[in-house]
Amino acid sequence: MSIIKVKILFALFCSFYTVLCVSAQTEKLKYGGITWNEKDLNELEKAFSGVYYQFNYMIKREGILEKKSDTLFLASGTTQSVFLDPTYKEELENQRKSRITRSKKAKLINPEYEKINDIAELINVNSDYKEDDAGDPVQIYKNRNKGLISSVYNSYTKHIKCEQEVEEMAHWQMVEGTDTILTYPCQKAVVSYAGRDYTAWFAPEIPINDGPWKFWGLPGLILKVTDTQELFEWKAIGLENIDADIVINKGNYDNANPVQFRDFIDRVTGTVVVSFYNNNVLYFTNRERAYSKIPIELFEK
Repeated sequence: MSIIKVKILFALFCSFYTVLCVSAQTEKLKYGGITWNEKDLNELEKAFSGVYYQFNYMIKREGILEKKSDTLFLASGTTQSVFLDPTYKEELENQRKSRITRSKKAKLINPEYEKINDIAELINVNSDYKEDDAGDPVQIYKNRNKGLISSVYNSYTKHIKCEQEVEEMAHWQMVEGTDTILTYPCQKAVVSYAGRDYTAWFAPEIPINDGPWKFWGLPGLILKVTDTQELFEWKAIGLENIDADIVINKGNYDNANPVQFRDFIDRVTGTVVVSFYNNNVLYFTNRERAYSKIPIELFEK
C-alpha cells in the first residue's frame, strides 16, 4: 500500500535498515521463529507492512520504579502478523556460536554450578566474563480472521505456545481526542484487557487492522497505546513497506494457558546465562537479573 512510507526517526535504525535492504536483495526476509533453516519453518503469510515501535515499560530495581525501553517490530500481512524483537533471532544465533567457540578454547567445561554466587570467588578481571541476553524471546502472532492471538516461545530445546481468543479487542470504545503520530492524524479509543485499562491512537488513513503486542480491532493501524497507570507505552517510530514472509518454527509445542505462559516467561527471563574462564576451565552458570519486570497481564493464578 503506497500510503505507508519509510519513516525511520532514529539513527539507531539507519544501519539496521541498511543491513535489511542489502540482505533483501539476495534473500527474502523472514520474520518469526528462531531457526535459520528454511526446512524447519512454516510460512504463514506474506507480510507487506512493517512498523517499528518503541516499547517503554517500568521495572523494579531494589523496590524503586525505573523506566526501560526496547525496540520491537510488527510485520503485518492481509490477515496475519507477528510482533517481535527484530534482533532476537540473530543475537540468539551469535551467542550460540560464541559459546561453541569459547568451549573449544577450554581444556575443561564445568557446568555443575547453578548460581553465580556458588563460584563468585573464582571470577576476577582476567576471567573473560560474558553475559548472554538475546532480548525479548516472546513472539506474538495474530490471525485476525480467526480472532486468534498466539504467544510463542522458542528455544533450541523447548517450544511453548499460548493461544487466546481475546474478545476484548472486539469491544473498543471510541472517545473524543486526537493526536498526530508520524504525521498521521489519529483518533482515540479505549479498552480494558487483563486487569489494565488502555488508551490507543489509531490512524484511519492506514487501513491495516493491527497494532503492537496483542492490540488490534480498530479501523486503522494502531500507532500508540498507553495504560492508565503509565507503566507501559508502545509508540510507532517508523513505518516501511516490506516484502517478507511471516514464519513460525516447526515442531511440537507445549500448550500453556495465559497464566502458565506468563509465569514461564518470568522464570526464563529472570536469569541470564554467564560464562567465564578460570585456569583454562570454562564455567557456565546463571545470574539473577538485578531487576524484576512488572507484569502486563494481571491474570489471577
